Amino acid sequence: MTLKRFKKLEKYLHTNDEEERPDQQSADFDILYKARPALDLMDKFKQAYVPGCELAVDKAMFGFKGRFFLK
Repeated sequence: MTLKRFKKLEKYLHTNDEEERPDQQSADFDILYKARPALDLMDKFKQAYVPGCELAVDKAMFGFKGRFFLK
């Protein structure tokens, strides 16, 4: 992803309302306030998805530093 595209996404993608943000000096202040909905969604996904034996790993998922002799 290019930096220009990331900056556009960052500018227009909001998951929380800034007006409801707690004050930094309050006891319920959360440093991850803006990202909390996404983090909560990932926790729910971890609880709902249990991988089975039909799980594949693609070669693009990990780096390879060796030589490939079939080129």
